[in-house]
Amino acid sequence: MAVTIRKIARELKISQTAVSFCLNDKPGVSDELRRQVKSLANSLGYRSFRQGRGNAGTGVGTRKIAVLYPVGSSELFQAIQNGIDPILRKKGFHQLRFTVNPEDLVNDETKETYILDLVENENISGLVVVLFSLSDSLIARLRKKGVPAVLIDHYTDAGSCVVFDNFNPAHDLTTRLIRSGRKNIGCIMALNVNNRSFEERFNGYKQALLDSKIKYRPELVGYEYSFMLTRSAYATWKLVKENPEIDALLFGSDIQAVGGIKALQEMDRKIPGDIAVIGFDDTEMGRLMVPALSSVKIPWYHAGVAGAEMLVQAIEKPGSKPRKINLKSELILRGSFSADYPDPKWIEQK
Repeated sequence: MAVTIRKIARELKISQTAVSFCLNDKPGVSDELRRQVKSLANSLGYRSFRQGRGNAGTGVGTRKIAVLYPVGSSELFQAIQNGIDPILRKKGFHQLRFTVNPEDLVNDETKETYILDLVENENISGLVVVLFSLSDSLIARLRKKGVPAVLIDHYTDAGSCVVFDNFNPAHDLTTRLIRSGRKNIGCIMALNVNNRSFEERFNGYKQALLDSKIKYRPELVGYEYSFMLTRSAYATWKLVKENPEIDALLFGSDIQAVGGIKALQEMDRKIPGDIAVIGFDDTEMGRLMVPALSSVKIPWYHAGVAGAEMLVQAIEKPGSKPRKINLKSELILRGSFSADYPDPKWIEQK
């Protein structure tokens, strides 16, 4: 497991902000503490919160955009990037793409330190931030510096953002499961990763139960935050073992659902006969499962296009009003929901 600022702070019994200041050579901490923090970080194998890669062309006068992604699904991020790339390339911007460990950005103070360091050290003209939040105060501060930020899959009042409808698809899917005869519907979500989507998906699931006059049972909710197949499989195994009456599962993401399906198959639970399974994101991995995973198709590519266009406008027209774009999602029902929905054919029929 990656070593985080949180772990270093816990080992030395100091604040995470102090650790951040030491690692980033910020004033306000003693030389001795800075030495201790860096020594421990090196011994534990700590790696900086961001790993960057660019597309070259970073000389004097180059206009650079930073695109920040959390650790997670490369398939989703590639779809977003496919939307971003042609827009920025056409406008003559160069990109620096960073993979960020959200565990290191545990509060607004440390997040602000990292983002401002990035902007200053890399001479950034604008930011696209994917799947994690920036505080309104930080976005406003960046705007005053002439560095607009666009959030993808997070809402902000201070800047531009691209968001999706997560509540209604989760509500609709849960309602469909109930109407198909499922009464003990479980849920596995990541509710502490600083992302509004999972909270909205969970709230949609919970509200659908209440609207159908089915008692919400917190014991039927499991939590999985790593988005690793083995851990989501274990979370599923544990939840179903403790609640064998579960007859359907709504997962917060496809990768969690894929891990869950593997666990259910090893438990000899038939899908969808014993347990129906629903995911979110509609990834290729889910479509290749047997049975194919029912999911909510999120328009990640269009989010990348919209985010890049809004950022370019904000840079080229300083003072322009921030925009909010809400993109619609699509329900895709397949064999994991019901045998009535045949799996897609992968070999083209002549």
